[in-house]
Amino acid sequence: MDADANGTTLCLNCSTALTGPYCPNCGQRHDPKIHTFAHFATEAFENITHADSRLWRTLWILISKPGQLTQEFFDGRRMRYLPPVRFYLVVSLAFFLLAGAISERSDSFVKVDVADKEIPAKGNAARELTGCDGIKYDGPFKVTVMALLPLQCRKILADNGRGLVRAVFANFPRALFAFLPLLAAFMMLLYWRPRRYYVEHLLLLLHNHIFLFIGYGLLLLCELALPASSAVGLIGFIFHIYLAWYFYRGMRVVYGQGRALSLTKYILLATAYMAAAVVTLFLVFAFSAAAL
Repeated sequence: MDADANGTTLCLNCSTALTGPYCPNCGQRHDPKIHTFAHFATEAFENITHADSRLWRTLWILISKPGQLTQEFFDGRRMRYLPPVRFYLVVSLAFFLLAGAISERSDSFVKVDVADKEIPAKGNAARELTGCDGIKYDGPFKVTVMALLPLQCRKILADNGRGLVRAVFANFPRALFAFLPLLAAFMMLLYWRPRRYYVEHLLLLLHNHIFLFIGYGLLLLCELALPASSAVGLIGFIFHIYLAWYFYRGMRVVYGQGRALSLTKYILLATAYMAAAVVTLFLVFAFSAAAL
């Protein structure tokens, strides 16, 4: 039914009265007819080209104008760009899938070097697995950890660490859901006056990490296409120089502070970022190994 008792045309999706070709409530176009394949193909092409225009516009401003995409969002110009959270999820998922697929090409990730005089020759796999018995640990919860270490070590070495690497790539995106909000909370301390909203810091971090994933994804593809090439090293060097400037410039654009103050906060943020990244990586590897 596409009309009420008064003859008013209703939206087929939510039954809201229509005043034009699109529903004012849900946005669906009123199109009750059954169309030909050619019509569907034309509509699909229009949708794709419209999505592509937003995609390329978003990518261009993200890559070439640090911080500007975040500023555009808070200035209210949002419809012309891809939604930031959805964009982040898609790009991060694509990056970790790519990194995981490339890592599968490696023959071995983990090995234990064991001297021949300590363990009789039984084949490489047997020697490596026996080497797990020599692991020492003197940290917290020593009894519990020492009971688990040899067992987990054997599980890791059983497939040359492939299972561990797959688990890390599966768990790391989840860890970022804790990493980024905590880093945004630290940025609130850096920008206490004038007061900024928490979501401003979080959105800047999301956009920065989208750029990070795109950049490292392209570097991985370069390494795949040009293995052992010096050009890849040069490209990587240039990218990291640009990355350092990109983060600094983004902070200046979004927060509008001077060079000296921005540089000081940039150094503090970079220090906190590296420390948090090391802790996060350690926890991800530890959790992934323990869950094997």
